[in-house]
Amino acid sequence: MRKTILVAVILIIWPTSAFSWLTSIQIDPPEPIVGEMVTITVSGYMPDSCWSFLGQNCLEAVDQTLVLEVNTYDCEGRGCGPCLTVVIPFEAVCTYEFAEPGTYEVQAVEHWDSLYPHFVLDLTRSFTVTDSVPVTATSWSALKALYR
Repeated sequence: MRKTILVAVILIIWPTSAFSWLTSIQIDPPEPIVGEMVTITVSGYMPDSCWSFLGQNCLEAVDQTLVLEVNTYDCEGRGCGPCLTVVIPFEAVCTYEFAEPGTYEVQAVEHWDSLYPHFVLDLTRSFTVTDSVPVTATSWSALKALYR
C-alpha cells in the first residue's frame, strides 16, 4: 500500500516535458455585422502547475487578418519547486469592431517561455462580417393599413 502511494506521489510531482496547448477559437456573435462589437475568445490549457498564463495581446487587423497573441510561462527547471500534474484551463479574450464587410481570419499564436523546445501549435479560424441590413421605420397605422 505504501509503495502504491509513493509511486502515485512521484508521478504527480515528476517533471514533465509537456507544454501548453491552444484548443479553440470562438467568435461571438457567430455571424457579426458591420459596426457590431465582436468578442474573440481563444481557449487552451496548461499541463501542470508550473505553467502560468501571462495575458494576451490583441493586435489590429492587417489585410483582414487578426492576430491574437497568448503569452504563457513555464517555471519548471527554474527553481519553482515540484510541478503538480493538473490540467489548468485558460482563456484569452479580445474585442473588435469591424467597419468593412468581408472574410476575416483570426490567428491565435502562443508565445511561451519554457526551457523545452518550442513547438508551433497555432490556430486559425475564418469568419465573415456582413454588411448591416437597412431597416425602414414604419408607423403602427401604416402597418395596420397593409392588412385592411
